Amino acid sequence: MAKKLRMGAVLVAAMAAGYFGGLMGQATSQAVTASPAPSVTQEVTARSIVLLDSAGRTRGRLGMFNGEPRLDLFDSAGKPRDVLTTINGEPRIILYDSAGKVIWKAP
Repeated sequence: MAKKLRMGAVLVAAMAAGYFGGLMGQATSQAVTASPAPSVTQEVTARSIVLLDSAGRTRGRLGMFNGEPRLDLFDSAGKPRDVLTTINGEPRIILYDSAGKVIWKAP
């Protein structure tokens, strides 16, 4: 009889632990929520894309110029430093110093 009482006590204790464990699990799972995965856009269509730094200054621009695609990069003072474009369908790269003088170009 004592053995049956002990088994009953163990069963009640296990049920109580399961019940309280379930309550605790439910309480903590409501506090922790996963953020949704960011959506991925497969394609962006635009005539121009402007890249800004944390101060809101333009640091890059990708767009069309005189009917040709062009990428311009600017320094923190807003001066052009790099240009990648095509002229009449031919590739062109131009690099400028901080004074705006061409220091290298191809072709």
